[in-house]
Amino acid sequence: MRKLYKYIEKERNYGYEIHEIYLPNEGPGFVNYERECIILNTMYLNGEREDFGEENLIDVIYHELGHLEYFRMNPISKDHFNEDFRIKSEYYAFYYSLEKLFEIAINGDAEPLIASINWLKERIRKLLANSLEDETLTHCKALEMISECDLYQKCLNYINSLN
Repeated sequence: MRKLYKYIEKERNYGYEIHEIYLPNEGPGFVNYERECIILNTMYLNGEREDFGEENLIDVIYHELGHLEYFRMNPISKDHFNEDFRIKSEYYAFYYSLEKLFEIAINGDAEPLIASINWLKERIRKLLANSLEDETLTHCKALEMISECDLYQKCLNYINSLN
């Protein structure tokens, strides 16, 4: 996972706090908004989840950075931490990740964007077929929104142009 650590180090150099912790019952990553840092699950980083590769983990980094940036622009409070806030945060995280991965692709490494688009396409396909399992309403709404945005289409077109 040499490439993954290159991106982790790059973002740490930009001032982001990224911690690695073994969390056997959690997903690949999340934001600790109180400490303003990202937590990456070493279970995924160590390759214990064979269905989730390095390129997907690069996407996770930028998705979680998207959440962190959203929370910085829209601080969480009990007054507005409702479903609408969570949907907007999730959408922003998807969007932020696509922006960063598109930029990375333009600069010569399209693999993380390809992995992200493939993952999103599969999740959106399942959403439209009403067979998306283990997803919150928040994720479902954000996936629907991202599937309709111009950036998603731009990324799809870029990936298709590589073939």
